[in-house]
Amino acid sequence: MSAPNRAVYCALVGGYEKLLEQPAALESSIPFICLTDDPELRSATWDVRLIESEFALDRVRS
Repeated sequence: MSAPNRAVYCALVGGYEKLLEQPAALESSIPFICLTDDPELRSATWDVRLIESEFALDRVRS
């Protein structure tokens, strides 16, 4: 039996919140993934992945 796949993730869309760095990610074997529509977002502890909005004029429903 293989180990379960695990990840810690967050989604930041629309510029409402700031990304909080997670020092625990530096020593963790579990990936920390941030999904965002902000092409300028950078992080020392998160694997930042750019996503595209499905509805460019309606970020809430994208």
